[in-house]
Amino acid sequence: RERDLSRYKSLLETVGDGVYVLDEDLRVAKVNDAMTDLAGYDREEILGMHFSAFMDTETADRSRGLARAMQETDRTVETIEYDLVRRDGSSIPVEGRFSLISDDGYATIGLVRDITERKERERDLRRYKSLLETIGDGVYVVDDDRYVRKVNDAMLELVGADREAVLGRHVSEFTDPGTAERGLGMSEALKRGEESLTTMEFDLHREDGTRLPVEGRFGLVNDEEYSTIGLIRDITERKERERELERYETILQTVGDAVYVMGDDLRVKEANDTLAELFGRDRERIMDAHLSEFVTEETAQKGIRARQELAERDEK
Repeated sequence: RERDLSRYKSLLETVGDGVYVLDEDLRVAKVNDAMTDLAGYDREEILGMHFSAFMDTETADRSRGLARAMQETDRTVETIEYDLVRRDGSSIPVEGRFSLISDDGYATIGLVRDITERKERERDLRRYKSLLETIGDGVYVVDDDRYVRKVNDAMLELVGADREAVLGRHVSEFTDPGTAERGLGMSEALKRGEESLTTMEFDLHREDGTRLPVEGRFGLVNDEEYSTIGLIRDITERKERERELERYETILQTVGDAVYVMGDDLRVKEANDTLAELFGRDRERIMDAHLSEFVTEETAQKGIRARQELAERDEK
């Protein structure tokens, strides 16, 4: 029995978590070193203290309620999370597990675990989830086999489907085979360490059969469960502006007259080939050239005044 007791004491000192025993008056009768470290007391100080000294009144009342419920049921262990009040007045989040005993005047044995890191991870996760839901872009996470495991609401809106219809599907279902193959190649390059983040433009296949031009950015997730996290941005407006610019440039080059666009600094910002031929210069040499290089000072001043008059009329 002495050997068993010795092994028991050794176990209490090596588990890493705080262990305590309360007497029938709910005062500390035994503790291990980990418990004194958590509470910030010397062993001589902590022995004899009432259990309620280590928590707020609400938690103490809740603990008493759990103990009463254990006496009335067949439950043998209860768990409670609370802030452990330390000797210096500070507090740390802990998880407490305790059981009722009736042996040699002892009433309760408990284990206290510091969950500071877990709470920090939970806060980080909440902030992360909040960020995902507020950034406006679609976000998805896939596993190593490229099946969708997580999405935010913005991603569901882009796809045009509810969460249940998206989770568990392969990423290749949301684009054409060529794009899916290209994405797989980029993913493999990420795993080889050749890239840390990669970007590609493609058409997202929506649930209703329509296609949406998007820009996808994705990188690896340092997690055993997941492989890749991606961000999808709707670039419909950008593509429309690009097409409009292409049409504008086509008009510039096909119109028979010389056309130019001049900035507020009176330098050429755009010009067609006809203008370049008119002044006998390459189009590249005309770009950013000042108005005074093409006309007399008098004509330049007339042009400036006319520009000012147009601006004033626009303001009215």
